[in-house]
Amino acid sequence: MTAFSVCVLFTLVVFVKGEAFDHHGAICPPGWLKWQESCYTLLPGRMYYTDASTECARRGAAMVVPNSQEENDFIWREMKKLMDETGAASDKLQLWIGCRKTNGRHLTCEGETVYHDYTDWGDGEPSNGKNEDCVRISEDFGGHWGDRICKVLYFAACEMKAALAGHCRLPTRFIHVPQMCLLNHEIKSFQVGGFERCGFACWAEPLCHSFNLFEETDGVMICQLNHANLYEADGNGIGNQENCFFYEK
Repeated sequence: MTAFSVCVLFTLVVFVKGEAFDHHGAICPPGWLKWQESCYTLLPGRMYYTDASTECARRGAAMVVPNSQEENDFIWREMKKLMDETGAASDKLQLWIGCRKTNGRHLTCEGETVYHDYTDWGDGEPSNGKNEDCVRISEDFGGHWGDRICKVLYFAACEMKAALAGHCRLPTRFIHVPQMCLLNHEIKSFQVGGFERCGFACWAEPLCHSFNLFEETDGVMICQLNHANLYEADGNGIGNQENCFFYEK
């Protein structure tokens, strides 16, 4: 087996949905939205506060923490669009942010060692109900904040610093397994120019554990991202297919 280490150097402009993330020399991975020098993404599905924090950490990020009215408006506007795309009813448009209450109104937020200065509480909030320690942005409050018990299923979003061009973030080691292909575990497929672009896509997709690179006619290459590696597949869909090159983390 041959091992490759993908250290993603952000020297190219990456296009996602027609937008180029190369503003001011800092860019975001595919599927993330850029605002100033940070990247944002909505987690799939609704989850408890603590699970959202864990999922963001798995992506090398943290839960979103608005630091200004402008950032809060951006987060709510863009994440609300994504929540709407899931078909969520208006009463389900609730978004956890990475802050918890202490001493009534004081907030401690992810990545901070002092009380958080900026707040955007809705009318009558925080209500300080029993065990309502976690904070959400809510459609009920017109995009302002409210407190809530942490064991409620809401949407959540992650935030991380955008990478500077020419800098490497989160090197990932992929192992090429010869004469092997993993089928029936596909997340998505798309045309690429080579291994590096497919490896970058797998690096940027939190659910990706491996990928197939199919070499078709006329030099066309198809990247297939998988939600399992060979061990996790446990024999399901593992085989040999001509012109298929398999890599796993």
